[in-house]
Amino acid sequence: TDMNISNTGINNISNTGINNISNTGISINPFEGWQPLSPPTSFNFTLSNCSWRKCLQSPANTECQAFCLEQDIDLQPLPNISQYPGDGSWVPDVEIVRRMFLRGVDGNGNTFPPLMDSTMCEPIGPKREPKDIDKGMIDAVNIQLKTDADVRQPTRILCMVYTMANSHANLIRAIRDTWAGRCDGFLAFSTASDPRLLAISLPHKGVEAYDNMWQKVRSIWKFVGEHYVNQFDYFHLGGDDMFVIPDNLRAYLSTFESADNDHFVGRRRMGGNLFNTGGPGYTLSRGLLEKYYKVLDNVKCYPDKTSSWEDVFTAVCLRDVLGVGLTDTRDGSKRERFHNFSPGAQFVYRAGNNKVYDNHNKPWGLLYGVDCCAPDSVSFHHVRKAPTVRHLYKLPYDVEACLRPVNSTYNSK
Repeated sequence: TDMNISNTGINNISNTGINNISNTGISINPFEGWQPLSPPTSFNFTLSNCSWRKCLQSPANTECQAFCLEQDIDLQPLPNISQYPGDGSWVPDVEIVRRMFLRGVDGNGNTFPPLMDSTMCEPIGPKREPKDIDKGMIDAVNIQLKTDADVRQPTRILCMVYTMANSHANLIRAIRDTWAGRCDGFLAFSTASDPRLLAISLPHKGVEAYDNMWQKVRSIWKFVGEHYVNQFDYFHLGGDDMFVIPDNLRAYLSTFESADNDHFVGRRRMGGNLFNTGGPGYTLSRGLLEKYYKVLDNVKCYPDKTSSWEDVFTAVCLRDVLGVGLTDTRDGSKRERFHNFSPGAQFVYRAGNNKVYDNHNKPWGLLYGVDCCAPDSVSFHHVRKAPTVRHLYKLPYDVEACLRPVNSTYNSK
């Protein structure tokens, strides 16, 4: 059974109106409503040749990339990139995906987010195996979606990922087609700009490399602080292998006092310094971002440092310059909301599997199995395949097709 999930469970529609962008320097985007065309029905693949199960095989089945919605040619021809320079002068309208999500259709009148068949509700193992520990975790923990009734105050979120241009046709497209539209704004910081995907390239100190991630993230926070700080209440940043449940993130953040106060939210770790690990992403409140982006050149924020530890240096800067510490984001039963691993990997993790991870969590301890994760979990890490993004989105959001119970009234406090 197929189901249009584009307009189910939409939170805070009343608080997601289009802002007046005429005086903000934000560029009007001529690609609003753009969406890659679906493969024609005459395309030569059948259920036996191409299926979502094959999409999740490792290594990826290249013959089925069209079916799997991750072929590079779907993004051709590229826009005139000279109109979207990577010098910071192009300021995207980050609410485009949200508006398309709320309308429920793309510019051609096709359903958005794209429909996914009920196969995506089934256990789909990555190596031709029926075992699906991601689905097992979602069902066993009973991951639930928060609703409007759970949102205590208007809470607008800008969701951001950092990525590379070679991920545009797969991971970024899948994120845009799934959870990105449930954020109030979305932006991908990449090595090349593409206004259709809300991908932007920014200059930063040093080379474009994983080992220089701190400089890339410094430029991201400066850009976001300069252009979007007054447009949203909270700002969530992570890599392109992060999977977010924005409905739950919004409801959780709405429990804090004013977004004008200092809030630094994520998954705590202790590795010499206390920090919020970057894997599942971390969130800054508007009030904190207003201060943070202005002090990034402070010597205590290591402005010239070359390092992959962007999450550590973010925490050090916030602590040593602004006096801001971490937030315990567990629920009342000490279950985590932000997760270092994918749903299945977090579910099956046991003490001793990773000594570094165990040591980083000693101050507060770890829970295992069904207690690993709060039912209102917010985000996961190491979701590296585009079909897995779509699968994880289908499972909790299409409760009718996936035959899952609906319950958003459990006591998580």
